[in-house]
Amino acid sequence: MTLGQGAFGRVILVVLEPDNVEYALKVLDKSQVVKYNQIKHVQSEIRILNAIQHANIIRMYSFFQDNSHLYVLLEYVHGGDLFSYLNRDRLFPEHITIFFAAQIVLVFEYLHLFNIIYRDLKPENILMDTHGYLKILIYELNTGNPPFKGQSEDLLFKAICRKRPPIRKKFSVDLKHIILRLLQKNPTKRLGSSARGSTDVKEHLWFDEIDFDTLYTQQLPSPFYENVLRKSLSDYRREVLQRNENPLVIAEEDDYIEMFKDF
Repeated sequence: MTLGQGAFGRVILVVLEPDNVEYALKVLDKSQVVKYNQIKHVQSEIRILNAIQHANIIRMYSFFQDNSHLYVLLEYVHGGDLFSYLNRDRLFPEHITIFFAAQIVLVFEYLHLFNIIYRDLKPENILMDTHGYLKILIYELNTGNPPFKGQSEDLLFKAICRKRPPIRKKFSVDLKHIILRLLQKNPTKRLGSSARGSTDVKEHLWFDEIDFDTLYTQQLPSPFYENVLRKSLSDYRREVLQRNENPLVIAEEDDYIEMFKDF
């Protein structure tokens, strides 16, 4: 069953026999990877996935290829993606947003130790495990809308660089403050940019109720599980199993064998 669709392929649910263990298999179409000049990008992604291991990051187990596709075998997370919950509920209570944001701080803190800059953070790429923890500060979580808009990419770029982000009156004082500090236009004044790095972010008053050590070991009860996820797991599972599946078509010969020989 297809779990998600992307520009270069899809992610499908697979079962490894005889243990009956479920995995997510990322399938990339070689022709599309070549067409959009993404060979080195895919190589880099696989290398990074193979090198990192964190409780809040999807784990890669294996990589292989055939004549038509590249395959990345990944940990399957049963709770669905954050985008689906946002699309349904429009916004989350602030205490749930704090719980999510704190985990993302831990992920970024870990990645930055390896000089890895993750630039594709969005609700679609944040998955939920069955305990209500994230697998991988999104401003949209509390509003249901991105902070800036523009009729073109150029206007959107200018808005991001120049405009003050809109702040809802119902936000707590601490939430308003951390948003403005994280979206500070001057990077030298941005929260987390000092020599103390992520410590400044973790010590902000908005995270005052979070014990980051306990969160890292996933010993904190998830407010998302109790309020939302527990009721949704069976519905998500049923929806996944009902999806129609288009079979993979594999070419008899590999037209890209030289391009992917280093994989």
